[in-house]
Amino acid sequence: MSNIKDMTTWAEFLMNNFTTKDGKKLVSDKNVQQLWSLQIPSSISAKNPYDTSFYGYGMGWFLSDVKGHKQIQHTGGLIGTVTQFTLIPDLKLGIVVLTNQQSGAAFNTITNTLKDSYLGIADRNWLKTYGERMTKNEAFYEKQKKEAFAKSETFKKEKNSQPKAEQFTGKYNDVWFGDVEIVQQGSTYRISCANSPRLKGELLPYSNNSFIIKWDDRSYDADAYIIFNYDENGKAESAKLKAISDVTDFSFDFDDLDLKKK
Repeated sequence: MSNIKDMTTWAEFLMNNFTTKDGKKLVSDKNVQQLWSLQIPSSISAKNPYDTSFYGYGMGWFLSDVKGHKQIQHTGGLIGTVTQFTLIPDLKLGIVVLTNQQSGAAFNTITNTLKDSYLGIADRNWLKTYGERMTKNEAFYEKQKKEAFAKSETFKKEKNSQPKAEQFTGKYNDVWFGDVEIVQQGSTYRISCANSPRLKGELLPYSNNSFIIKWDDRSYDADAYIIFNYDENGKAESAKLKAISDVTDFSFDFDDLDLKKK
């Protein structure tokens, strides 16, 4: 947990060659060079708003050039809050955006508007640009979700095609995440996660080997397909998860889980 005062103090420290206000240098020049050198390059668009020619990851930092200046940046977030921290050291510019909402477009709008003013760029109305982009994206996300749930409703009517409880209910384990349990409750199925008790929800039939997990906590916006792999006798051996919509934040990473039936 932090605040603007702490974060701007940190920004000044980093841009002052990792030296505190009382003159104590905490990181060697050699290590600073490593931290802020490109380790994993990423592709960039030929046409981009800051004439960026390189972009990628250093050691814990995203690195790029903006209008000829080196930029060091990272973002972060939890459910309901996202942040952005940006440094342009040769301009002695640090921009810290802390939000109480879950919108990367919001912190990009603020950061880019401030950055442009220091780079001498006329107002480009980032609010309009990101607003239009988000309106388009949100419509696409809603379409993905509606289509998934509509297909589930249609499949519910195909009683003979739906998986039987004995085929997939029981406990599963991922070596990192731990145990996941699927149980039948009356005419419905439920999923729960031993090490993440808030992560629980209802399974809605989707196909002969998959369901939609509708999480009880709707703030996640991360409903997922659970797809079972059956053995030769039609019993589930394992399962994988996949988001039903691109709106799901990449950091959930549940598609990396490898659930094995216990």
